[in-house]
Amino acid sequence: MVAVEDATQSHIGKNEMKKSDISSKSVKGLSRRGFLGSSAVASVATLVAAAQPKNVYGAQENPSTERPVSAPPSAARSEREVGMSQPPEANHTAMRASSDLMVQVLRDLEIEYVASNPGSSFEGLQESIINYGDTPNVIPEFISALHEESAVDMAHGYARSEGRPMVALVQGTVGLQHASMAVFQAFHGHVPMIILVGNDEDNFVGAHTGEDIAALVRPYTKWDAHPSSLEETLDAMQEGYRRSITPPCAPVLIVLDSEIQKQEAGDLTVPAYTPPEILGLDKRAADEIAKRLVNANNPHISVGRFRTPEGVERAIELAELVGASTDSQATMGPMSFPQRHPLSGNGVNPEYDYILGLENSGRDASIRGPHLRDFAGRDDMGLEFGWTRSPAAPPETVGAMDLAADAEASMQTLIDSVQEQLDEQTRSTIMQRSEQHAIANSSARVSSLEVILEEKKKGWDSSCLLYTSDAAD
Repeated sequence: MVAVEDATQSHIGKNEMKKSDISSKSVKGLSRRGFLGSSAVASVATLVAAAQPKNVYGAQENPSTERPVSAPPSAARSEREVGMSQPPEANHTAMRASSDLMVQVLRDLEIEYVASNPGSSFEGLQESIINYGDTPNVIPEFISALHEESAVDMAHGYARSEGRPMVALVQGTVGLQHASMAVFQAFHGHVPMIILVGNDEDNFVGAHTGEDIAALVRPYTKWDAHPSSLEETLDAMQEGYRRSITPPCAPVLIVLDSEIQKQEAGDLTVPAYTPPEILGLDKRAADEIAKRLVNANNPHISVGRFRTPEGVERAIELAELVGASTDSQATMGPMSFPQRHPLSGNGVNPEYDYILGLENSGRDASIRGPHLRDFAGRDDMGLEFGWTRSPAAPPETVGAMDLAADAEASMQTLIDSVQEQLDEQTRSTIMQRSEQHAIANSSARVSSLEVILEEKKKGWDSSCLLYTSDAAD
């Protein structure tokens, strides 16, 4: 707008400027959708035309004398750049776009971010993410990525830190091939993730269309779907989220046809979401483990990987309740017992009389949910990435109480059982044991750091690179 005013002022002077002044108030308050869908466009175009520089005879000057306009591309050039792709014949005038309902599903699921390298096969969904709702582009927020692999990596890192999914939105075929390595890593990282793949169903861009796009990454995703209607799409997005967060957590993939995104949704409503049922310990098994923990003189808990930060908090609560020393897989992945906690370490005496494993092997008892190795039937190509083969049970787990239950879902039942069996004398004993463990673990950490420091000091003064204050002389 400023450029128009400056150009007008330079040609017709300050007096004429008053006649062609364009106020931004004429479009104030209009959203992008309201602006594009109203007569405001025509009004502003008329105002802009009136503000063009005029010559002494009152006619508009031809800007081409100052800025030559290039000729339209030739037919040969267009064919070379566009290839055989043809624009869709449909005239999209949806008042309530189907992609708006897709975004509403993501909002209801509290998906915070959608990472994507923008593409034509999901332009409808991208437009809705940016413009739909009273507070658009907030839940979820669209994050531009320079590559599909980067988009999936963003979702991977988010899931590791937050313990819940975000969305990676990628182009069909070519984009998913770019993302495949990152999907493979996310799968073996056991992270929840929603991968939405655009598909140009009407062959607008043939390279982005496929009969079974999901097959590109099927051996290393947990579930996929290619819905053929808006109703099926909304259900698939909810089902994909549900499966992604159900242990064992892993990426899921949903193919979204571009035409479905742009359809008129009418009065269709988003279905109610039903969260998954994740099974934990039953009361009988929890009471048995709690009894053994409370009566042990030197219990130990071996902590693997939980699904969310809440599971880690419950593991801390359990360890503190029974005064158990713990070991952690925090150096190998997220959501394990914090290494800086006073009970993290071998404790006073590594000769334990009871060892419980939480999502890990325990000598006396293990609470472990299903593993991706337990799933079969998705590796149709026989790639055998290693996840379909069940490993032999470690020797220390033979004869142990190995319970097929999700540890995080079991924590509250187990904690309640422990609290029921604690008395004042036992609580006092546990407090003293916890203090002794904390002192021993702290001393062990300091000693290990001193050993590492001494090792790093070797050759410290033997470098041939010397620095003196008068080096410049």
